[in-house]
Amino acid sequence: MPAAYSEKMTYGSYLALVQALGTQHPLSGPVHHDEMRFIIQHETTEFWLKLVLQELDSARVQLPADDLSAALKRVARTAPTDVNDRDPPGSCPEGQVCDGRFASNPGVKRRR
Repeated sequence: MPAAYSEKMTYGSYLALVQALGTQHPLSGPVHHDEMRFIIQHETTEFWLKLVLQELDSARVQLPADDLSAALKRVARTAPTDVNDRDPPGSCPEGQVCDGRFASNPGVKRRR
């Protein structure tokens, strides 16, 4: 039996949640309310990008093996998921924030 499985495995131990959830260290003092949100959102983006790179690397391996179907499946898995877009399109009034996203007119450029 591999050493990793020698102890009772839990959801938290498998995902190393204690370590992962202990990496957020806000630097503002006093802590700004939105700083933890900023850190977690950006860490989440980094995890997604790591997953995208893994899928693309896997697809790249499939191409020389002439397994186009498997390669395309892996590339398709990198498509964005609309986890923050829980409202049906058009149901959020323009200029309002719904489910964490800002509704805007697609024909209007957003200020940066």
